[in-house]
Amino acid sequence: MSDGSPSRKPVARFWLQLKNLFSTNGTIGLDGQICWWQLIIKMVLVLMLFLIVFGGLAFLFRDKLENVGRFVVESLGLPGVAVFAFFVDAFILPMAVDIVFPFASHWSSFVFLSAVSASSIVAGIFGYWIGRLLGRTRMVLSVTSGFSEDGKRMIGRYGPWAVAIGALTPIPYSTTVWLSGMVRIPFWKVFIACFLRIPRMILYYMAVTGAFSFFI
Repeated sequence: MSDGSPSRKPVARFWLQLKNLFSTNGTIGLDGQICWWQLIIKMVLVLMLFLIVFGGLAFLFRDKLENVGRFVVESLGLPGVAVFAFFVDAFILPMAVDIVFPFASHWSSFVFLSAVSASSIVAGIFGYWIGRLLGRTRMVLSVTSGFSEDGKRMIGRYGPWAVAIGALTPIPYSTTVWLSGMVRIPFWKVFIACFLRIPRMILYYMAVTGAFSFFI
């Protein structure tokens, strides 16, 4: 009797590819060298994924998403969204601030992007000091274990530029700033690199809201 495993293989393969899209597999070599073409491809694919997913949701669940947007605005408000952005980027969590972008139309783009960008920058600074002050604790070592080897090699090769790369690309930003603190990169260099979250927020905001506005 068939257990249905052949039919599950395409699904398992799809989820594996999706997981690899948001990981550093194949992107960072054993010497810490970044494979730039793979990183650029991943970044483009992530943007395309956002366009497809958010655009599809907007087309299929237009009314429900309007209700969700209203809930976000009325219940959380801009301060709540800013706090959410801080926690997502300060701690190593399986989510991204981008999920609130579709519901940002109730605020001006400048105000919204200023709030989430500032929160993300402060989160990066906070994450750096987590790594610097608590980097040898069991908890921090456990949380960063999935990326620590690749990340440390990358930081060893690129220094603070590794944080800049994490701020702009699918390479995990929060993990990168934690590791930069753990290896004691000078704070002022990390501080400057964190400001690259601003163009990253603008780019992804334009992609997500563009997909929504096209279908709504």
